[in-house]
Amino acid sequence: PSYVIIIDRSGSMSKKVTDTKSSLKVLIEALQNVLREIATKNANSRVGLIIVNESVTILGDCSATPLVISDKATLTNEGKLKEAARKAKEGFFRDTIDRSVTRLSTTIRELKESGATALGPAIVCGLEILNGLDEGKMILLTDGESDVGVGLSLIHISEPTRPLYISYAVFCLKKKKKKK
Repeated sequence: PSYVIIIDRSGSMSKKVTDTKSSLKVLIEALQNVLREIATKNANSRVGLIIVNESVTILGDCSATPLVISDKATLTNEGKLKEAARKAKEGFFRDTIDRSVTRLSTTIRELKESGATALGPAIVCGLEILNGLDEGKMILLTDGESDVGVGLSLIHISEPTRPLYISYAVFCLKKKKKKK
């Protein structure tokens, strides 16, 4: 299978979910384990990243120059977003996970929280990249706060919007309330 992983690195991801770790740091640790597991169980899988804050950065497997979408005219126009994603799709999955896991892990470790959240535009791009693949999966790692660009609620994206061979996983990090 091919995986598009969307990672929210916006300022809201700096909220502490443990005494010492932010939402983003917890997410990074979990994602490192997921990448290793995919590489171990299916070395022929392909994994690509989309990083989101106030802009959408389409990194793919980190082997090509990233495409950064930051202009409001594109972030608020679904057609322009799909067009940009189609351009980035060609180099998105160049290598299998066994060859790209080190690049992906290094990139993820270096993420820092900042800015607003263009979650809707990132999802539109991810879906367009998966469109037409035999087997594709999207993993969305976010705290669920979105405030830039095309609007999509988590309820909307959880509904089937593509053929059944594409599956979705949505992970929203929330701080647990301490029991008294």
